[in-house]
Amino acid sequence: MLNDRSTVHEFINLSKLLAFPGELNESTSIDFHFPNVEKPYESYIGVNVKL
Repeated sequence: MLNDRSTVHEFINLSKLLAFPGELNESTSIDFHFPNVEKPYESYIGVNVKL
């Protein structure tokens, strides 16, 4: 089955709080930087995605 979503695998997950939750009422620019990110896999090829 091509779109079987019952089996989910987390490939890579990295998050950082850039701003607190709330409403944005005007144009906002947020600088971010993810230094020294460990990338254990060079690539991933799946049924529906290639990274």
